[in-house]
Amino acid sequence: MNMTMPLDSFWPDALIGIQGPLDAAWLLFTAALWLLSSVYAAGSIRGPVFWTLWLVSMAGNLLLIVSQDALSFYIGFSMMSLAAYGLVVHDRTPVARRAGRIYLQLAVLGEMALLSGLIMISYQLGGAVQFAAWQGSDINPLPAALVLAGLGLKAGFWPLHVWLPLAHPAAPAPASAVLSGVMIKAGILGLWKILPAASLMQQWAIPVMSVAVFSAFYGALMGLTRSNVKQLLAFSSISQIGFLLFLVGLSWHLPGQRSEIAVILMLYGVHHGLAKGTLFLAADLFKHRIPTAWLQALLAVLLLTTALSIAGLPLTSGAAVKSELKSALATDELAIWRNLIIAGSITSALIMIKALVLFRRLSSHSNAEPDTAPPGIRKLSAWIVLASCPAVLPWLWPSMRESILYSLSASNLWALCWPLGIAMVMYALGSRLPFEADRMGRWLPNLMVPMSLRLKRTLGRLTQETPDWQFDTRSLRNMERRWNRLWHGSTVNLSSTLLVIITVLTIVLLST
Repeated sequence: MNMTMPLDSFWPDALIGIQGPLDAAWLLFTAALWLLSSVYAAGSIRGPVFWTLWLVSMAGNLLLIVSQDALSFYIGFSMMSLAAYGLVVHDRTPVARRAGRIYLQLAVLGEMALLSGLIMISYQLGGAVQFAAWQGSDINPLPAALVLAGLGLKAGFWPLHVWLPLAHPAAPAPASAVLSGVMIKAGILGLWKILPAASLMQQWAIPVMSVAVFSAFYGALMGLTRSNVKQLLAFSSISQIGFLLFLVGLSWHLPGQRSEIAVILMLYGVHHGLAKGTLFLAADLFKHRIPTAWLQALLAVLLLTTALSIAGLPLTSGAAVKSELKSALATDELAIWRNLIIAGSITSALIMIKALVLFRRLSSHSNAEPDTAPPGIRKLSAWIVLASCPAVLPWLWPSMRESILYSLSASNLWALCWPLGIAMVMYALGSRLPFEADRMGRWLPNLMVPMSLRLKRTLGRLTQETPDWQFDTRSLRNMERRWNRLWHGSTVNLSSTLLVIITVLTIVLLST
């Protein structure tokens, strides 16, 4: 599926469109999540500032997906990243302002690194800006590292994740849904488009895959130490983005299987984007009082299905994705990575089980308060449609349908179910231990918070202090007098001599 349109009237070699099923699927699920989140947000959020920044961020997100040249991608990336600052600080609380400050500082840093890397790659390749011309070409380590760091700050994998656990609890639920569901995946899509599977990236593949696996474990284990459901889901996003980064590294490690890995990346991106968007919206929906018992049951089943689909629950989109990923790692050469991915599935199940426990507490508290308002029809409709995707999408999408039918064999069902069963046992045993996991989370502070505050104070002093520039006017006057004496009386002779020298040099250079 290739549909592109040149836009040379904007800048040379500008190109937008869809090249392959990965772009098409990414664009479709991104637009769907933005649409449903917009419907949900319209039920409670007012104000032209929020909606203006919301639309700018959405336009940038959609633009970078269809961009097939570096400048278009960077413009879309900048629109999305900078406008999202307004979504993070929308509530204007101290917590929101702190999270927004750290987000903006790292967003600007990431954009500087990305722009520098894109310029250096284009210069190295003779001014080419279209991604198709970059594929198959080897690039220098410095621009590759800059692109990896710039896009990594947006993707939020370890150790570039520090803004995620702060921004998600502060932002409104619809903003958190699109931040985690689609915006952070822009970094993964950018890595796939920009960095080719050439010799340099093949050398970096194993280190990147190692970072990805560590991020998957780190995000899940840190999420278990949180009692705020949105913060827990933020750490879960760090964990899941590790699996997506692993696929990018795997495509560098196995360049001959890039097209097969692209299918898995496509399925994983769609599955996680819709599921995580559902869970973040649920963090707001379940604060409302659900008026009837049958509606409570329906919402509980949909929430359970969505959460466990991330853990690979059979007959869901998560099962299709996990089956494809494990099949890609079936060789003896990749056996250790397969085992690590299976262990990562257990930690993913653990964090989803705790998320369900927190959702149950949230719902029980809301339903026990008679003054709590019920959700509006817009919120309910948007959430129910989105929450139905993990169970319905595999049967509507042929690529997922084949995977999910393959996963229904006895051996594959067992491979999907036993990690979930182990996670349930581990959580049940862990909940009986005498220590509190929430305290462990407070022992591990985010070092970016004091660093960000120090940077803000330093910049504040620099902008508020009045510079005291003092010039030594006496030395300047003496220099002027010496210059005038040098030229006095011989201006014509010196000018003529300089003109003759320049003429002779020009003739010599042209003759050679």
